[in-house]
Amino acid sequence: MVPSPSRLWLNTQFDTAWTLAWLHLENLTTEECLWRPADQGPHVHRTPDGTWTADWPEHERYDLGPPSIGWLTWHMVFWWSMLLDHTFGAGQLRREAVPWPGDADGVRARLRALRDAWQAQLATLPDSEWQADSRSRWPVSGRPFGEIVAWANLELMKNAAEIGYARFLYARRAGAAAGDGDADLQALSRGELLAEVLKLRRGIRAHRGSTEHELCWHHPQLWGLLPEATDPVPVVPSWPEFLRGCVRYRQSLDEQLPDAPRTEKPYPD
Repeated sequence: MVPSPSRLWLNTQFDTAWTLAWLHLENLTTEECLWRPADQGPHVHRTPDGTWTADWPEHERYDLGPPSIGWLTWHMVFWWSMLLDHTFGAGQLRREAVPWPGDADGVRARLRALRDAWQAQLATLPDSEWQADSRSRWPVSGRPFGEIVAWANLELMKNAAEIGYARFLYARRAGAAAGDGDADLQALSRGELLAEVLKLRRGIRAHRGSTEHELCWHHPQLWGLLPEATDPVPVVPSWPEFLRGCVRYRQSLDEQLPDAPRTEKPYPD
């Protein structure tokens, strides 16, 4: 029997959605999965027994924060596993029983298995079951099963687009060091920017507090960037002791960096 036109269209739609999803999944890395694009947002977590669980948001407001790629791939595994179980299985599967696969290879293997199982089950159904609601049990009931198939196609396309967008962000963050060293700031959340500022201030204050034999350079212009107006006066070692420290520091460079380039360039007066 030739499938109905609407069924053929849904199958074509699924093929398009899967092609886009695989474009973003094929060379996805575990590092990308575990990268968090903001200071908060849905993510996956490893439990003491080695399995991985996923956050479950209590709301979908924008202040929730963007999900990680790990969470997005878990979400794909979650809804597809639920859909298969409640449509063709016992209908007992619950969200808490769906773990994240643990790495990018596991994600690919699990999603391929879900795709194959889904397509195999759909191929066995006559057109009459696509039009009936007897198999429509999750995520909604009382609707023609063809609408559930259409929902799955849209969900797959949505997740694929989300993963692709997150990978673009990750690539720009990772590539910032190769060009503009400050380009990554554009992608930082408010919380991440605050953390960077605090880290820089702590470093400047530690340098400002150098005294005695910790003292090597005196840079009031550097700590002038801090909000507090202060220029502490350090304890300065005598010339002989200070030079002993300089010589020891230079010796330590030979020990720690024996292969670093050397120069005969004179010190400017």
